[in-house]
Amino acid sequence: MGHSRCGAKGRLSMPRFVLTSQLGTKGTITGEEAHHILRVHRHKLGDTIAVSFRETVFSAQIVGIADQAIILELYAEAKDPEPPIKITLYQAILKGEKFDYALAKAVELGVYKIVPLSCERGVVQLPPAKAGERVVRWQRLAMEAAKQCGRAIVPEVTLPLPLPLALSRDSSALKLVAYEKGGLRLREALSVVRDLSCVVGPEGGLTEEEVRQAEDCGFIPITLGPRILRAETATLCLLSIIMYELGDL
Repeated sequence: MGHSRCGAKGRLSMPRFVLTSQLGTKGTITGEEAHHILRVHRHKLGDTIAVSFRETVFSAQIVGIADQAIILELYAEAKDPEPPIKITLYQAILKGEKFDYALAKAVELGVYKIVPLSCERGVVQLPPAKAGERVVRWQRLAMEAAKQCGRAIVPEVTLPLPLPLALSRDSSALKLVAYEKGGLRLREALSVVRDLSCVVGPEGGLTEEEVRQAEDCGFIPITLGPRILRAETATLCLLSIIMYELGDL
């Protein structure tokens, strides 16, 4: 089966690229993205491509190519139907490719921001010296996922933070923490809000102390059912239910 175009009805179906800058009806793409357009997709002067900048999507014609910079004439502006709320995902760093998978699927499902978490039972404890390098890679994966499913924005991936520090800084109207030992049913916890945050723990689960710390920061424990899900499955399940309940899926 081919990829779903993320509910592409009424949207541009061609591959989408991200502008480096915009000034009026002119846009510029440089760097790796320009290389991808010219060398991988083999676009040339006069071709029409789909581009996005911030929360706006355009059809654009290539009107200039110079020094690995692509100049575009922008037209057919259209607001992309991003989710009606902004969701911050606090995702525990998972082993191997599991975090990459959870990150990419979270972007496809519409999260606005991803904060990697360091948790007590986390299998992966990322040394601070490697954090910056890892975030650059994660941000690139987020961009690839956003482009693949036709989103107008690329969600931000922040530097990893310890769970207590990350949650103490959160200011969302609704705060949820997935907890395998029980809590509210997700439908009961959801309400009409403009932003929300949710926490998914590591392979070994969150400790009772971490859940208490989350509650102290205003997070509500919720359950995803009677079965204990794998960490990366819990992320997909949680975000899918939220988007469905809020009418975005």
